[in-house]
Amino acid sequence: MGATRRALLKVWKYLPAKRWYERYIFKIISPSFNVGLVAVVNDAEGRVMLARHTYRRRWPWGFPGGTLERGEQIDDCIVREIREETALVAEPLGLVGVDVLENYGRIECVMRLRIVAGSFEPSDEVSEVRFFARGEFPELSPEQNDFVARYEAELFTPGTWPQSATGDR
Repeated sequence: MGATRRALLKVWKYLPAKRWYERYIFKIISPSFNVGLVAVVNDAEGRVMLARHTYRRRWPWGFPGGTLERGEQIDDCIVREIREETALVAEPLGLVGVDVLENYGRIECVMRLRIVAGSFEPSDEVSEVRFFARGEFPELSPEQNDFVARYEAELFTPGTWPQSATGDR
């Protein structure tokens, strides 16, 4: 526990209740995280869909996803993010895992999805999507490589992408 946090906790009990500063002290002594969503989508052969992100220069390829907005549920968030980034309509199949990334102040929920409609259209964030087999991934960021290592057993599951929506067959 940091010295600042210890000092604030000691002072806290002597401060009058319901003051404007309680909120600010609470933010200092309590960790906060943003919540991110990562999408795992597979084709009929079990290959994994990756997106080529327009804003990532060094490692443009990675899993699609985004950040939870205030008041939003995780299923709604990942469906929205996939639609905004790719124009594809997705259906959540379930939560694969949750990671706490303390260095980034982020909690990531990993969701398996099935694409149910649409065809890919480039967006401001994603210029291309492709499916990659195990061992054939393009160069990924160190964080994405860590993600693949943690979830390798869950990543390569056939059948969450219908034949009619692929456009790459």
